[in-house]
Amino acid sequence: MTDKLTDEKLAEWESLAKAATPGPWEPVGLPYDGYDDPEIVTADGLYVAQTAYDMQSATTERDVDADTRHIAFNNPAFALSAIAEIHRLRGERDEAVKLLRPFAKASDKLHSGYDDGIAAGDHPMSRVFVADLREARAFLAKLEERG
Repeated sequence: MTDKLTDEKLAEWESLAKAATPGPWEPVGLPYDGYDDPEIVTADGLYVAQTAYDMQSATTERDVDADTRHIAFNNPAFALSAIAEIHRLRGERDEAVKLLRPFAKASDKLHSGYDDGIAAGDHPMSRVFVADLREARAFLAKLEERG
């Protein structure tokens, strides 16, 4: 996937997952025996979908098993869980950005002081602390870029 995962795209996926037959889903009829096509069913046995090997498409007999497992695994319950985790992680990222901004500004001021010739011994903060602030500033830039 090369497109950025926007809030709009997440909302679209969430809407699709909520409209589908609730999960979890399970694959049945595996391994494919060459005759009975595998199915995807709910935990209660409700039919959801069927995969098939029609000998006319690019699908191979081996692909049928993998496709069936993949479809079952990516059921609405999983999709909603993954979307919720993405929202949680984005919230943590946003909080980290908010907390790091003051340190990035302090790092900029200290860095400009060093550029003006202030030696580490002349400054109340050590070189290590300044290096940590620079690292925090770089990390903040990465987080903001992802936002």
